[in-house]
Amino acid sequence: MDRACGYDVAVSESNKKTGLELRDEDLIYREDGQGALWCLRVDDLVVVGEYTNAHGPWRDDWFLIFGYREKGQMLFREIPILSGIEEVLAQLGQRQGGGPIRLQLVNSTQYDSRVLWPGTLFGKPFFKGTGESLQVSREILQLL
Repeated sequence: MDRACGYDVAVSESNKKTGLELRDEDLIYREDGQGALWCLRVDDLVVVGEYTNAHGPWRDDWFLIFGYREKGQMLFREIPILSGIEEVLAQLGQRQGGGPIRLQLVNSTQYDSRVLWPGTLFGKPFFKGTGESLQVSREILQLL
């Protein structure tokens, strides 16, 4: 049984599949029937973005990125886009004082990235460069 964010997030019949969940003030990610692999406090989130690459359709090619504060630095978690994730993003956007966070790169087949939240950076590139030279944009790093 895993413990994350101060409460039990063990696998139950209702959460056996891979997914992203918003519970209380925490964003929880699990894979394939495991307990929580990671958990972030919603209040620690600084930025949410998405990016795509050209690896599909046989490999994951569309990802969400969560930038968060921890011990005075910005860290990142990424997950592949999952079916049904739109509901969690809508709830997250409303909790963060705005409208729903909406995915923008749905049919992209090439490398692209953009910020989905906060609204002050909406639509701007999450990354600069491509491939091996990929770097988080300076505007995002300044959010810390």
